[in-house]
Amino acid sequence: MSTSPEPLFSPDGEDRRKHLEFVQTAIARMSSASGLAKGWALSVATVAYGYAGTQDAINAALVGLFAVALFGWIDAGYLKREREFRHLYDGVRLDRVAVFDMHARGYCDGRRAAEVRDTTWSCVVRSWTIVRFYGLMALAGVLVVAWVIVQR
Repeated sequence: MSTSPEPLFSPDGEDRRKHLEFVQTAIARMSSASGLAKGWALSVATVAYGYAGTQDAINAALVGLFAVALFGWIDAGYLKREREFRHLYDGVRLDRVAVFDMHARGYCDGRRAAEVRDTTWSCVVRSWTIVRFYGLMALAGVLVVAWVIVQR
């Protein structure tokens, strides 16, 4: 008597569709939070740099640089989780994940390193959404600090 393993999803595919919806909702939340982090970083940095430039307050520019670094770190965390959930989405789509399993990090850990390379911190921090956006804001902060020093 051989017993065949039970399928991960119901034969009609309704479980898979619902699971994909759940994962897609998590991806959308991560993306939305990432956008909010970018908006806050831009707002705080603009205010801090503007104040520093008009009042010759180097401390304000340094606060702006700190805010850029902090929001960049937060945004990178959301991007990392979003990438993990995208891998989970592919696993659900290909019927490799148990029904309604939402452990994205655990799913990535069980796969080959080449497949999840883009979820490492070094890869996430080097992504264009982090480097270009926060790098340009940090560069602006460094220029404001230099401007304040030259004006003194």
